[in-house]
Amino acid sequence: MSTGPQKAGPAKSEAVEHSKRWLLDFFPNLKDAGVRWSEDDAGSLAASVAYYLALSLFPMILLLISGLGIFLRYTQFGIDIQQEILDTVETQTTPELRFQVDQVLDHLATQSLVGGPTGLLTAILAAIGVFAQIDRGFDRIFRIPPQKDASLLGTVFRVIRSRFAAFLMLLSLGGLLVILFFVGMGVTQVRSLTTQTLPSVGHLFNLMDLLTTILVNSMLFTLIYRILPKRPVIWLDAFRGGLLAAVIWEVGRGLLGAFFIGMRYTTAYGAIGSFIALLLWCYYGISILFYGAEYVQVLEIRRASKAAKKGLGSDGVDQAVVLAAPLESMRKEPSKSKEVGKKSRPRRS
Repeated sequence: MSTGPQKAGPAKSEAVEHSKRWLLDFFPNLKDAGVRWSEDDAGSLAASVAYYLALSLFPMILLLISGLGIFLRYTQFGIDIQQEILDTVETQTTPELRFQVDQVLDHLATQSLVGGPTGLLTAILAAIGVFAQIDRGFDRIFRIPPQKDASLLGTVFRVIRSRFAAFLMLLSLGGLLVILFFVGMGVTQVRSLTTQTLPSVGHLFNLMDLLTTILVNSMLFTLIYRILPKRPVIWLDAFRGGLLAAVIWEVGRGLLGAFFIGMRYTTAYGAIGSFIALLLWCYYGISILFYGAEYVQVLEIRRASKAAKKGLGSDGVDQAVVLAAPLESMRKEPSKSKEVGKKSRPRRS
C-alpha cells in the first residue's frame, strides 16, 4: 500500500527539480541564442529571405485566390471564405491592402478557371524557392558544412532532393494554414452564437483565439525545426524552440501593428508603403524563425555538454565543442585537411 506514494514522491521531486533547472537556464539560453544570432549574421540572412519571400508572396496569394475562385463564383460558402480572407488581411496588415486584395478577388473570380494552372505552377516554384533560401540559412545556423559532389549527376540529384524536401514542407505548411483557417472560422461562429445570449464570455473567446493561434504557430515552427535541418533534432528541443518563436511572434505582431502598420504609415507612402509593410512583416517572421533555430542549437549544446560531463559520449568527443564551433573555423577546415593530405602524401621516386 505504501509503495505508490513512495514511487510518486521521487518522480514528483524529479519533475520539480527539472522545472527549476529549466527556469534557471531559460534566460541564459535566450541570451546565448541572441549572441549566436548576431555571430551567424542572421539579420542579413533574414533580410535576404524576407525580400525573396515578399516578392514570392503575391504568386502564393494569387494561388489561394485562384483556388477559391470557383467557390467565390458559384457558392455562398465561397463568399464567406472571401470575407474571412479580407478580414484576415485587414487585421494583419492595413485596410488599403484589403482594398487591393478585394480588387484582385473580383478580377480572379471570373478568371480562376483560366489562370489557375499558371498561378499554381508559379506559386509552387516561388514557395519552393523561399524554403530553399531558408534551408541555406539553416545550414549556417546548424553548422552544416557545404556538400561537394564528385560528379554533375550527384549535384543534380542533391538539388532535386532538397527541392523535393522544400515541396513537402510547403504541403505541410499549407495543411496547417488550412487547419488554422477553419479553426478560426469555427471559433468565430461559436462566438457569434454565444455572445448573443452570454455577452460576458467575449473575453473568454478572445483568450481562446490567442491560445489557438499560438498552438498552431508553435506546431508550424516545431515542424520546421524538426524536419528542415540536415542533422537530427529531437522533438523536445524543436517544440521548445517552436513555442518560443510562436510566443515572440504574437507579442511582436501587436507592436508592429500598432506602430508600423497603421493608417498613417501606409497613407504617407501609398502602394509602396504597403509593400514596405509586407517586407517588414516578412523580415520579422524570418528573424523569429532563425532566432528559434538558434535557441534549439543552444538547447542541444547544453544537453551535449551535460552528457560529456557525465561521460555519456560514445565516441569520446565533446559534442558541445563541435556544435559551438564558429563558422569561420568550419570554412577553414577543408583547406587544413587538404594541407594535411599534401604533407602526408608519399613522394614518387
